[in-house]
Amino acid sequence: MRDTINYIRHTLEGIYDPAEIENFITIIFQEVCGYNRADLILCKNNELSQPLVAQIRRLTLRLRACEPIQYITGKAYFFNHCFNVAPGVLIPRPETEELVDLIIKENHNKTGNLLDIGTGSGCISISLDKALPGFSTEAWDISPQALSIASQNAKLINAEVNFKLRDVLNTSASDIDKRYDIIVSNPPYICDSEKTEMDDNVLQHEPHIALFVSDSDPLLFYRKIAELGTELLNNDGKLYFEINRMFGSQTKDMLEALNYRQVSVLKDMYGNDRMVKAIR
Repeated sequence: MRDTINYIRHTLEGIYDPAEIENFITIIFQEVCGYNRADLILCKNNELSQPLVAQIRRLTLRLRACEPIQYITGKAYFFNHCFNVAPGVLIPRPETEELVDLIIKENHNKTGNLLDIGTGSGCISISLDKALPGFSTEAWDISPQALSIASQNAKLINAEVNFKLRDVLNTSASDIDKRYDIIVSNPPYICDSEKTEMDDNVLQHEPHIALFVSDSDPLLFYRKIAELGTELLNNDGKLYFEINRMFGSQTKDMLEALNYRQVSVLKDMYGNDRMVKAIR
């Protein structure tokens, strides 16, 4: 086993930092052999069968080609739940966990209707449905593949989310026969010009439709959702966004121009503007 661990380190050296490589080693051995971190220490002198060695080498080469570990294993952990993921949905990020945590803290023990726009894997809507049982949860996405994965995740995690195929940019309030107390969205917000700054594992594998927006209108999705919110949110209903750190003040100004109240821009764990909340 020691030789196989050294193979992983050597193969990934220079592509990932050492701490990330050690994390990959743990994940790979958990996935292939069922070993945890303690087992890696206690069993380091064990001999692995050739089929297991071959499987580990295949996974390592996929990592070397910058394929995300979450797509390789088909799993991503978010807010204490294990979600199925595939290239058709974004991999959940820690910053989005902060958004979910904020919504839970501000709406604990409340009741109403909750809408997640652009649900992807369902990580936001499912996590909120589990944590806020007083809310009836609905989620939209433009991608049938994403909705299929989100529906699978809801069944696995035992959440009750009403998933709907819907293109928010081509939706009007008159299309919706329901009103909501919370609308949350983590829409595409990375400008096309920012692609040059992004890692290959994101650019080559994650769905661009869920990531990027034109430089000419970076607030496209926020403006549309906020406009819908002026009609779809109940009085004192709350709007929550995850945002591009470069556009916090612009998002705030846009919401205030639409007469939202108590608009706040909040920072993430890295000190970047990342969340916006407002009240209708």
